[in-house]
Amino acid sequence: MPNTAIDALKKAARGLVYTSETDEPVNPFAWKDDGGPITGEKVVQLSHSDPKAKVAEVPLDDFFATQAADDEGQDEEAKASAGKFQALRQMMGDHLSDVKAFRVGEVNVRYFVVGRTKGGDLAGISAKAVET
Repeated sequence: MPNTAIDALKKAARGLVYTSETDEPVNPFAWKDDGGPITGEKVVQLSHSDPKAKVAEVPLDDFFATQAADDEGQDEEAKASAGKFQALRQMMGDHLSDVKAFRVGEVNVRYFVVGRTKGGDLAGISAKAVET
């Protein structure tokens, strides 16, 4: 049976780049889950991140704010990217419940934006960032 949330994530994330001190592609993912709340510890475990890494839940707006901003004076490429990030956020809200964002690491970090599919599993996007 096709998973519409996963298919929609793949389509919405195609070609997106998360801009920080480095530019890295946005990667969709899907994880099997046995239920329970979406926590930082669960994200670290399911993503196979370093269990000693610092993990924090961050406001969803913070993750999308710098990427989806439609600022005056942006070039056409930046405007197109902002529009795609806005569409990605909307898609995640439409197809996933309990969507949360997590920051794993300190300088070389990985962001995970994850929610629950209608089937009960987890799905979302990840992006690497360098933050000094």
